[in-house]
Amino acid sequence: MKKLTANIIGTGAISDAHASAIHKSGLIELTACWNRKEDQDKGEAFAEKHGVKYYSSVDEMLDTEKADITVNCLPYKYHELGLEKAAANGSHLVVEKPMGISIPACKRIISLAKKYNVKLIVSEAMRFNAANLAYLSLKENFGRTIHMIDTNYRSYFSNERAAWALDPVVGFGGMILNVGVHRVARLRLLAGAEEVSVSANTGE
Repeated sequence: MKKLTANIIGTGAISDAHASAIHKSGLIELTACWNRKEDQDKGEAFAEKHGVKYYSSVDEMLDTEKADITVNCLPYKYHELGLEKAAANGSHLVVEKPMGISIPACKRIISLAKKYNVKLIVSEAMRFNAANLAYLSLKENFGRTIHMIDTNYRSYFSNERAAWALDPVVGFGGMILNVGVHRVARLRLLAGAEEVSVSANTGE
């Protein structure tokens, strides 16, 4: 069976996880990547590491490669970048979570997938976390879930955290909304239902 091809838009930390998953799948070939001009050195390093072509222009990459799958790993504010051209070329879309920085932004991305009749996936690694998988395998022995609490004890302000993630606009509101997306996603997965309300607090 012929392998599918994939391009990556944005080569920050999470892009390595996507590239690794693509390589391990055995079904998809990563062919090219692009990163914003201010982070071009990271893009070139990523391309060399994964043995793919680096493009200095996202439009040129999308028009030249015409990949089956386009993955957007940019900061949340830029999740729409390149998606319409990719979808118009028949590429299915993978977007990191959260999908967009606002409800209208999310609706625009959804409308692109519908307009060009391509698949849209919002990446959520929680589903494949070993502890979560173990819980789900045991869940049938617990009975009905009536209450769950999720606590995050690790420091958000680590050296590995990109500067944009701390920006209240580009970083989708900062720590609470960023970490909150992961916590809500895990509770939805483990409880098997959507949340009724959400609250949060922080401590030192």
